Amino acid sequence: LAAISEGERPGLWLAAVNSPLHAVISGEVSAIDELEAQLKAAGRKCAKLHVRKAFHSGLIANAAETLKGLGMPAEGTEGSSPLPVASNFTGGWLSAAQLRDGKYW
Repeated sequence: LAAISEGERPGLWLAAVNSPLHAVISGEVSAIDELEAQLKAAGRKCAKLHVRKAFHSGLIANAAETLKGLGMPAEGTEGSSPLPVASNFTGGWLSAAQLRDGKYW
């Protein structure tokens, strides 16, 4: 996992660490297939999650810029959003400026 989190495994990203013994790796199909084969050959338990999007990976990095401000409060709108949006990352309400930012999206 250290090699993945440090970017030493091209095409793979550490998507989530759910416990000391359970992690989710995201990335290019060929890189995931290679990692799966290596883990199984080493006797490690692993399961491929069949999803349609490249969640939590560098493969969606360009989407942040595309989504930046899309359908969000107009520039200059300060304070809270017209429609309250809670962040599952911070646990708090997002401001209009945070919604426009797009870094987390």
